[in-house]
Order: sequence, then structure tokens, then C-alpha cells
Amino acid sequence: MFDWNDLRHFLAVSRHGSTLAAARALGVNQSTVQRRVGELEKRLGQALVRRHATGYRLTPVGES
Repeated sequence: MFDWNDLRHFLAVSRHGSTLAAARALGVNQSTVQRRVGELEKRLGQALVRRHATGYRLTPVGES
């Protein structure tokens, strides 16, 4: 079943560029954000973000 909270965490990462900044914005732990984004990717069967030295970047699937 799809969990809308996972989408909220993904959107925070896409807006803020990192899981740490997303966690601060949402008032949760960084590990929670990482876990929720991972669950969303698992449910969709697609990678939504890629980690880079300067933060996270959306994949083409994540952008759409």
C-alpha cells in the first residue's frame, strides 16, 4: 500500500537537496528521511534520488 508520508519525505529531499536539511524541515531524524525515501523507491521499483558529493539529485523518474 502506498504511504503518502513517504512522498512527503521525498518532496522535502527534493526541495532541500539533502536528507539532513529535509529532516530539519520536517522535524524528524535524518535516518527517518532516508528510510522513508528508500521505502518509496522500493514500492515504486525505481530510484528517485542519487547521492552526490554536494547532496542529493533527482533521477529522471524522481523529476517526473
